[in-house]
Parts: sequence; structure tokens; C-alpha cells
Amino acid sequence: LAVSAAPDRLALCDPSNREVFVSGAPKRLTFRELDQQADNIARHLFANGLRQGDKVLLQMPNVSEIVLVYLAAAKLGLILSPFAMQYMHHEISHICDVIDPKAYIAFTKFRGEDFGIAQAKSLNSGCKQLFFGEGAAFDGAPAASDAYDTYIQNLTISANDVLTICWTSGTTGRSKGVPRSHNHWLSSTLASEDAMKLAPGAVMLNPF
Repeated sequence: LAVSAAPDRLALCDPSNREVFVSGAPKRLTFRELDQQADNIARHLFANGLRQGDKVLLQMPNVSEIVLVYLAAAKLGLILSPFAMQYMHHEISHICDVIDPKAYIAFTKFRGEDFGIAQAKSLNSGCKQLFFGEGAAFDGAPAASDAYDTYIQNLTISANDVLTICWTSGTTGRSKGVPRSHNHWLSSTLASEDAMKLAPGAVMLNPF
């Protein structure tokens, strides 16, 4: 709806200190650009064999690409499983044992150090490694694909389908995966909108 109603309105801004965490200048995306870039990522995911219901690990800092991956996953009916940047081998291995993910998405570097490939050593066998960064999986435009267009046209996604599996803090034991549907996320969004009395064009800071 936002793409149709206000395609050129500013939709998403990177933190001003983005370059402290990952490569690339801070982005400022309109709703049109947001939709286009999310579609590009969805096409890359499709080209790597990901299909509806597949589980995908997501370990990324709070930059624009994390929002784009969420939107791309929703387009394809994927199930995202995000977890904290601080998680290492112990936590990642546990998550892989529980949900058997088909792919892992991260940045090649974080705070100037190698990150994605180092973390990927903890993944289950057969889990694809898809990275953001220069020369990585999501660098550049995806190839045109009639198969993708046909797949999207014939895809049926219910609001009750699971969109994410988030992880508890594990304060009393190992972290537990909590499935949340599109409707779960929608209800919390509507509650936030109502509580803050948001109007069109309102600016929201999202530190988490």
C-alpha cells in the first residue's frame, strides 16, 4: 500500500554510523526503492534454491539490509530465524540442531573483522552461506528469472503462516525457539501504532 500511495516518500534510513559496523555508506531508501531492493534479495534467495517454508538463519547488525531481508523472506514465504550478533559456536550449533536451517545470512565483515565465514563453521551440513559485502552473494543485481515470476504469482501465503522463529535469552537453560506468524507481527505493529498515535510520515527510531 505504501509503495502505491507514496512511492517516493522516505521509508528507511541507516544509522549514521553504519560504516563502524559494516561496509557501505548509510542508505536512505524510499518506499519504491525499499520494494525494489527487497525484490532483488528475494530473487537472489530464490536463485539459491530457497522455497516456501525453508528456515533461514539471520545474524546481522541493525542496518537497512536486515529490514530488506525480512521483506524478501515474506515475499517467498520463508521462515527467518534471527539471533544476536554475540552468538557464537555454542548457540549457533544448538539452533541448527533444533531447526535444521537451509541457509545462513550475514555480512562478510563486522567491525572490520571477518565475520560471516568464521561463524559459518558452526552451521549444519548443507546449510547455504549467503553474505552481504563486496563480491558476496547479494552483491549486484540478480539475473532475470521467469521461474521466479511464475513462482511468486502462484504462491499462497496465509497470515497465520510462521514468519520468524526468535530465540529466548536462555537465562534458565538453553535458548528456545518461539515461532511467530505474520498475524503475530501485525498485531504488535497495530498495538504500537495505536499506543503512539502514529500519523502518516511519522519518524520512528528502531535501535533494536
